[in-house]
Amino acid sequence: MNLRTTPEATAVAADALVPVQLVATAAMIVALVLWIRIVREITAWQRERIPAGGAYPS
Repeated sequence: MNLRTTPEATAVAADALVPVQLVATAAMIVALVLWIRIVREITAWQRERIPAGGAYPS
């Protein structure tokens, strides 16, 4: 198996990597924002259900 590449192939791969990294970074930022929203919604829901004293109903 020949693992050698030409300089042209390496340049094409390097040029293609930048847009892929930008898309991946943007997707991760969106996922982080959505995750934070979910955590905030769950926290708000828990605050509504748990009494102010922190004691759970028996």
